[in-house]
Amino acid sequence: MITNWVEIFFQDYAEAFRAKASDRLLTKFWLPLTFLTKSGPVVLNDEERLAANLNALMRRYEQIEAVDWNYTIRDVRAIGSGIHLVELEWRFFNADNELLYRCDTSYFLAGAADTDLKVMAIIAHNENEEYEQALQRKGSV
Repeated sequence: MITNWVEIFFQDYAEAFRAKASDRLLTKFWLPLTFLTKSGPVVLNDEERLAANLNALMRRYEQIEAVDWNYTIRDVRAIGSGIHLVELEWRFFNADNELLYRCDTSYFLAGAADTDLKVMAIIAHNENEEYEQALQRKGSV
C-alpha cells in the first residue's frame, strides 16, 4: 500500500538532491544513520560525516553526468509503531533524458508520517554495481 506521505517525502528528498541542498537533505535523516551493505553496516554518527557522505554521493552523480532522477515506490510496509520499510527503484538520467542506470534501495523510515518522518537506515541493494557499470559506459564513449 503506497501512502501519500511516502510520496511527498521522496518527492522532497529527490528535489533536495537535484538542488544539491545539503542542509535540506540533512533534515531527512536520523543520526546515527546506518547503511546496511554486503560487507557489513556503515554507521554515520554525526552530521559532519553524514554531510560528507551526501556530498560524495552528489559528486558521484556529477561524475556520470546524472542531472535528474525519478523513482517508483515498490512497497511500503509498517514494521513497527511509527517505523516503515519503503522499497524504491531509482532511475538516473543525463541531460538528454537518457537512462544512465537504475537501482533498488530500501529505506527504514521512522517518525510520524505527517510531521517528523526521517530515514534511519538504508539498504542500497545494487547501486554500487549499477553505478560502476554506468561509469564504465561513460568512460568508453
